[in-house]
Amino acid sequence: MDDFKKAMRQLPCMACGCHGVDLHHIKSRGSGGKDTTWNLIPLCRNHHNEYHFRGWSKFLIRYQNVFDYLSELGWKIINGKLIHDDN
Repeated sequence: MDDFKKAMRQLPCMACGCHGVDLHHIKSRGSGGKDTTWNLIPLCRNHHNEYHFRGWSKFLIRYQNVFDYLSELGWKIINGKLIHDDN
């Protein structure tokens, strides 16, 4: 596993702050998303599942700190789509 992924797994969940996280791909691997720091967010298993269940728009409304984190990584909402500067 890459060093940056190991380091990211040590971060707390961006939704609740607990430890023991999954690395969620913001742009899925199936859609061409890469294992880059700007495309991964640490989420505990509960919030990772919630992200998939609710969808990103409802999840980001519910968890402003996650929206702020994604903004810091270069993600923006444009015409209802989550877009990264590097896409």
